[in-house]
Amino acid sequence: MIMGDIAFDADESRSAARVARRAAETLRGQAGDRSGAVEAALDDFEGSYAERFRSAAVIEAEDRARLAGVLVDLAEQIDAAAAAAERERARQRAHAEWKARDADRKRAASVAEALAGAAGRSVLDAWEGFTDPEPSTGPEPPGEAADRRDFRRRLRARWTVDRLCPQRARRGNGPTN
Repeated sequence: MIMGDIAFDADESRSAARVARRAAETLRGQAGDRSGAVEAALDDFEGSYAERFRSAAVIEAEDRARLAGVLVDLAEQIDAAAAAAERERARQRAHAEWKARDADRKRAASVAEALAGAAGRSVLDAWEGFTDPEPSTGPEPPGEAADRRDFRRRLRARWTVDRLCPQRARRGNGPTN
């Protein structure tokens, strides 16, 4: 549906929010299996490679939990945007209906003015101003969701074949970054 000059599909937004929530649930549901797999792998794994593997697993678990949280936040922001879009549609509808009533009033006021003079028109204008005020003519200001920018990039060491096994990289058997 078109809102002014903005295309917005409420069904698609609800679908996107559902997908984001499902993805977050899936990520959270993987915690036990992944933790068990890491523990099983570390049973017979020692030394610096084991420590790096353990560090990578911790980073992955933190990132997975953070991503799940971000996906839930995204779903909430999508829901808020859909609600704001519906309020904006209702505001636009109410204003369009008021404009139609106002046009009718202006026609009636010109008849009243013709019959009773300027006093008849001003009484009618005053009465209508109290009983049917003009709705808001502008969109509502952006809400809290527009101000949220929680997801930040995190720098961390990336271990490449060169750093883990310099002899292999010198032989040309691995990536060189």
